Parts: sequence; structure tokens; C-alpha cells
Amino acid sequence: MPARSERTCSKPECGAPLGSDFKFCAVCGSPASAPEPPPVSAFDLPKTEPAPAPKPTVSPRPIPVPRTASGGKRTGLLVAGVAVSAIGAALLGLGVYNGLAASGVLGGWQTSPATPTDSKVDVWEGIRARQEAEDAAMLKKIEEAGGAG
Repeated sequence: MPARSERTCSKPECGAPLGSDFKFCAVCGSPASAPEPPPVSAFDLPKTEPAPAPKPTVSPRPIPVPRTASGGKRTGLLVAGVAVSAIGAALLGLGVYNGLAASGVLGGWQTSPATPTDSKVDVWEGIRARQEAEDAAMLKKIEEAGGAG
């Protein structure tokens, strides 16, 4: 625990003892004198290391780029990029068209259905008609077999 400093009021007539953390005198109210800083020893000072010498920097030499009259490799890369972009856009458009055609929005054998079940009505009607024909044929066979017996 640090030693308690004995301070007194800064007013000579008062001279009341003050604690180390008092800012004003408790008796007369005058400001307290600033506390004396504790003595500093060589042990308390921070130790500093000398800064390392900066390393020399070497700037890289620029690599010369051969120039041709037509622009060289840069033009070729530009043409290749445009070609790849055009092919990608065409494939994307084809995929969108196929998706819309498969859903019945574009082309196809019928117009776009009003509801999701409307596109299945024709299929279910065909299945129902075939089932009725098979049922009728089966009943006819049963009646023929029952009448012959």
C-alpha cells in the first residue's frame, strides 16, 4: 500500500490536514495544493531499444511489353472476351426460351393455361376415356362368359 501523503490546506490561516484525493479543504473550502509527485527512480523508467535500421528497397524493373501495329495480345483478349460473352448470352436466351416453351407460355401444342390444372385436363380426359373403354370391354367379356355357362 502506498504511503499516505500529508497535505495541508493551501490557505495559511487554515492549515487543515487533507487526504491525498481531496481537491478542496473540508474546513474552509479553498482549493487543495497539488500533491507532490513521487520520486522517480531508474527502475521505474521504461527501457527503450534502438530502432532497427531500415532495409533498403529495390524497385523492380518494368518489363517491356512488345507493341505491334494491330494492338497485339490486348486486342486478341478483347475479341475473345466479347465472343465468350456473346456465346453465354445466346445460351442463356436459349435456356429461357426452352423454359417458357416447356411451361406453355411460348409455342407448344396449346396456349398458356389459365390455371395449373387446365394443362392437365386433356391428359386426364384421354385416360378416363381409355379406362371406360377397357371397363366396357371387360364387362362384355364377363357377360359372354356368364351367359355361356
